[in-house]
Amino acid sequence: MLQKPFSKDFMEIFNGVIREYLYYDMYEEFYIVSAISKFTSMISYIPVLSYTDVKYENKDELIKKAKDFDYLIKVLNPNYKDFKKNDTVTLRTDISSNNYEEILQNQITSRCRNKIKKAYKEDFVIEKGNRHNLMIDFYQLYSKTMHEHGSPAHSIRFFQYLPKHMKKDIEYIIYYKEQKPIYAICVLYDDEIAWYGWGGRDKNYSTLNAGYVVFVEAIKEASEKRKKKVFDFGRSAYDSSNHKFKAQFGAKPLKIDILSNQKQNNIYSKYKLASFLWKFIPFKIANKLGNFLIRYLPDY
Repeated sequence: MLQKPFSKDFMEIFNGVIREYLYYDMYEEFYIVSAISKFTSMISYIPVLSYTDVKYENKDELIKKAKDFDYLIKVLNPNYKDFKKNDTVTLRTDISSNNYEEILQNQITSRCRNKIKKAYKEDFVIEKGNRHNLMIDFYQLYSKTMHEHGSPAHSIRFFQYLPKHMKKDIEYIIYYKEQKPIYAICVLYDDEIAWYGWGGRDKNYSTLNAGYVVFVEAIKEASEKRKKKVFDFGRSAYDSSNHKFKAQFGAKPLKIDILSNQKQNNIYSKYKLASFLWKFIPFKIANKLGNFLIRYLPDY
């Protein structure tokens, strides 16, 4: 179960978001992603998501269809075990018991449990849902956090299209302190998978450990209310601080293979210099520029 990709139904719905948001031309089931220069292009099987509905054993069928083009396909590789620093992975926790207390005791580390206990002593409010006001508060935190990390942010249009297509299968979970949004995540729901896709936080409130509360609330929602079997903490670089934070919740790494007939550097190494420079661009300019650039980044 921890190795399962997205379902076909989930991908069909998410494709509706991609078509409306990025308006790519198509080649069969691939999107045609042009370079900024417009002189070159490649085909990508479902951009934006960290992986797709393709099972590892079926990847060659898709590669055969794409062989006459420059292509990029992202798949989960359950056979990969020899993890190295900065490998691209997703991190997953088994929540199939659908009982949070059982997950807390059996999956989450004792150190993490202590941090959760301490974090819940603070005075805060958690809001959940996909209402417009929650999306606005989420985007405020998400866009600023992306800039701080040196990464372009999706346009707010993307997050407006998600509930239009996914209905109740998208949820924002937001931690408020004195009516101020402090930490927020966006979770998408497949038939058996809850996938954390995007998030943000106010770094000035790091002592609150709000992230522990938000992910606990997300796990409770996914396991007890929505009866999902897997909580996917999303993409990380193996052995990074982000990976280590997620691993506290019992999340195990699952390799993401980025398949291409072009030379592909590790995604974290590939954008290292650009990420460093991006932080020095004023936030408002970077946000507008990032909204434009994302359309030309098939591996983003």
